[in-house]
Amino acid sequence: MELKAGKRMKRFFLYWAFGVFLTSNGCSMVPAVAPAGYDLVSQYGFTASEAYMTARGGYAQIIIIRPVQGLRNYNHIKIQPLGSAIGENISPELLKYLNGQIVEEVHKIEFEKPGGKTLLVRGKVIHIFDGVLEEYIVANVELLDADTHVILGVANIEGKSEGIRSIKAAASGVALGIAKLLESHRET
Repeated sequence: MELKAGKRMKRFFLYWAFGVFLTSNGCSMVPAVAPAGYDLVSQYGFTASEAYMTARGGYAQIIIIRPVQGLRNYNHIKIQPLGSAIGENISPELLKYLNGQIVEEVHKIEFEKPGGKTLLVRGKVIHIFDGVLEEYIVANVELLDADTHVILGVANIEGKSEGIRSIKAAASGVALGIAKLLESHRET
């Protein structure tokens, strides 16, 4: 059965690209899943990846927006602190905590080796939700060659925590997602 992508399907994929669906009131968001039979990278330029759990109770979902080119020749990482595309909706304290967690998680993967090129990691927080039983942060992350600024890949990383966990657990999920994104494309 061949599926046709009309206006409704294109809207579905627009929302899905950010890893979430808006409900009718525009407030609640739910993780989205693509329908079977779609090759999202070739048709729409993005695809879902894996989810990872953190020790702090949060977890990460990685949604590839632009496929990541092999990072084999990159032996150094420069992490530019994430900014905010949502203004005052994220506190400076939480943004500072998030950036500290990113540095901590990336150093765990031992990316640094002698020689090679430098990889620049930069991005912005594009959504935050701090609810009673669910919290999440979505960051759009770019991987670039530090010298030429050629984009090597783009992904949305969703850090999420549920239950009585805090928004900091969701921030830890974003940090873990960035580290896992780098680690999974290190040898490709």
